[in-house]
Amino acid sequence: MVSGPVVSTSPVGDPAHGYPFLATDVDLAAAGYVEHEYTISGTATRYATSGTGTATVTSTGHPYSTRVVVRRPTSAKKFNGVVIAEWYNVSNQWDQEVDWFQTHEHLIQEGYAWVGVSAQRAGLHSATGLRAWSPARYGALDLTAGGAILDDTLSYDVFSQAVKAVRRPAGADPLGTLPEPSYVIATGHSQSAGRLANYYNGIQPLANVLDAVVLHGGGGVLRTDLATPVFRINSEGDIATSILPRRPARRPNRPCCGPGRWPARRTATGSSSPTTARCASGTSARTRAATRVSRRSARCRRCRGCRSTWCRTRCTTTRSSGWRTASSRRPLRRSR
Repeated sequence: MVSGPVVSTSPVGDPAHGYPFLATDVDLAAAGYVEHEYTISGTATRYATSGTGTATVTSTGHPYSTRVVVRRPTSAKKFNGVVIAEWYNVSNQWDQEVDWFQTHEHLIQEGYAWVGVSAQRAGLHSATGLRAWSPARYGALDLTAGGAILDDTLSYDVFSQAVKAVRRPAGADPLGTLPEPSYVIATGHSQSAGRLANYYNGIQPLANVLDAVVLHGGGGVLRTDLATPVFRINSEGDIATSILPRRPARRPNRPCCGPGRWPARRTATGSSSPTTARCASGTSARTRAATRVSRRSARCRRCRGCRSTWCRTRCTTTRSSGWRTASSRRPLRRSR
């Protein structure tokens, strides 16, 4: 059941903390966006996960109550039909929305809706969690079934139910007047990427509520027999610190045999990084850097026809020839 939006009882920064935790400082109104917080409650299932295998149910019927934060366009015309559902990172024992921080300009420009999900106990129950930060606003939230569950085995089903609430809500609609989304893409950074990797391997085959998964700065070993696209984005530092094996081998281009790994040209900060990706139609593809050349046109042999940032048609290219390098492209003429 979805309740809300939860009313703010004090301005942002007020010691009373009557506003959403980590309320964004982005001028959403100027961009035609709005921020709301909702409460999601119900009963959740506990799952046991094991490597790349499908999870097993250990028990059911555990009551829970948590929150989601929604930042969305106010107009259906601006909405691109895609929801980014971020699994909050709780490495520091409080909710961190890493991917919103790093991508919000693009999300707003392109008309995405963003939903942050508090799925883990630390985000609510730690000494620096939501309940301690604002007892009046968050004191009723609970991810321990009244203290009976002291691990995160409920987190997977809680996340599934949050996504279901975005697609077909029972009660209040977190997307307001926006239409039902065409796609919901889950994302998580570092610690959250590890949880999402477990979710992808074990829970997605059972719940089947996600259209794609993005693992940012972590993740782990992934199964290769699922149709759901998964993208792994890692920096050079991630590789150097053994979040993934060092110097991953470049895999050959192939039609559909699960995720491959290719070196991306540049990250947003300008450094190169290995990237794992599979395009939405199942064909291995490489994410492309936002260079001036690729912004003008997508003429790479493999990008042509692929559902990438630059071209949104179905992927039809499976030829084995490699990618054209930047040096093989004709340089752009500079105007004098």
